[in-house]
Amino acid sequence: MQIIQPPSPLIDGLLKSQKYHIGTEYRLITYAIKLLVPEGVLLYNLLTKCIVLCQQEDLKAASADNPLIQYWFLVPEKHDDQRLCEQIRSALQLIQKKENFISGYCIFTTTVCNARCFYCFERGSKERTMNDEIAAKVVDYIAQNACGHQVRFRWFGGEPLYNMQAIDNICDGLKRRGVDYVSKMVSNGYLFNENVIKRAATLWKLDKIQITLDGTEEKYNRIKNYKDNRESAYLRVMKNIGLLLEYGIRVVIRLNIDAINIEDMTCLVHELHTRYGGNKLLSVYSRTLFENKGCVRKRSNEERALLCNQQIELEKLIYGYNLNEAPSNLRKVWVNACMADTSHTITILPDGKLGKCNDYLESHFVGTLDEGITDEKMVQAFTLQREPLADCRSCALQPDCLRLQLCMEKEHCYVEERRIKVFRIQQMMLKTFEKNKAV
Repeated sequence: MQIIQPPSPLIDGLLKSQKYHIGTEYRLITYAIKLLVPEGVLLYNLLTKCIVLCQQEDLKAASADNPLIQYWFLVPEKHDDQRLCEQIRSALQLIQKKENFISGYCIFTTTVCNARCFYCFERGSKERTMNDEIAAKVVDYIAQNACGHQVRFRWFGGEPLYNMQAIDNICDGLKRRGVDYVSKMVSNGYLFNENVIKRAATLWKLDKIQITLDGTEEKYNRIKNYKDNRESAYLRVMKNIGLLLEYGIRVVIRLNIDAINIEDMTCLVHELHTRYGGNKLLSVYSRTLFENKGCVRKRSNEERALLCNQQIELEKLIYGYNLNEAPSNLRKVWVNACMADTSHTITILPDGKLGKCNDYLESHFVGTLDEGITDEKMVQAFTLQREPLADCRSCALQPDCLRLQLCMEKEHCYVEERRIKVFRIQQMMLKTFEKNKAV
């Protein structure tokens, strides 16, 4: 057996080496994902974050000298994997360092957007834009809660660039106050130009931006349906992506897919490879439009299965072109689901209200910029997890899955979503293995 990626020191310190029990039947742990390669079998244990290369016979050799037992890939037949997973998660949450400062902010500069996507989950929300007075309060709040630490922002909207003045005011104010910061953004990319990108790279300290693409030119322009359509929005956004990369800003392209555009996405990936292939600052991933948010109708089981198969083929192309993100996530130990259940993060809305999740624009507030966090009960509500589903006990993804009660995205768990996640993990396992061979 060859260790491709050692276990997480954190998990390894909790689990220790598993002892062999004579006369006991062993099986593969639920959380092991398998991938056949010419050299043998790649195994990734989601619980321990360990990746090994072994042979088929190693999976059946129950003996004291089999390292697959030592490294928790093989466990006794009657072992309660789910209980072990829950014990590890509870231990991690107990030893998790609680920060006494706020280091992460999701800042809504506006809820107004220049695009009119049919699937927007914010449709129907009240339009609000941050004014100079609120921006000044944002600066005060962040400076008071940074406690000398670097802070990270995610500029959000609506379209955050629809209110660049708020971004400028906040960054300029923090710079004058001596607060160290770095930012990222979720944007459609349309309102950039070279001067704005220069400002983003310097004053905003923009490190990373996510830009959504819905298809090639005709499909994209129709779905985005921009208010200002004097030119091809697609060509403009593509140009801006190139400029962002030139200025050293990482660009993540999110492909929002549904039955109406999935077939067009193959052409789009080819074009992205032609334009930006080989640029290590660019990565691409696909995501099906949510059925429980926005204006996407609930799919039938057959529609969902077909879309899943098409998405896997699209992901194969993305990985084949090396447009995927680096496989660093295979090392990550998930203690929190997202910013909502993390103690040192907060959402700031355009009117100065504070929240814990960017999906909630009209409710579930936890305070204001003037008063700080005033509703600790609501803060705690965002940490509560849903009861396990029947499928959870046999799901390989359980160690990385935290289903919060208030999370709109976790309301349902479809088998097709799990298939996509397993496929991505297998591709990252392969990338990690190939990188290991090249060393």
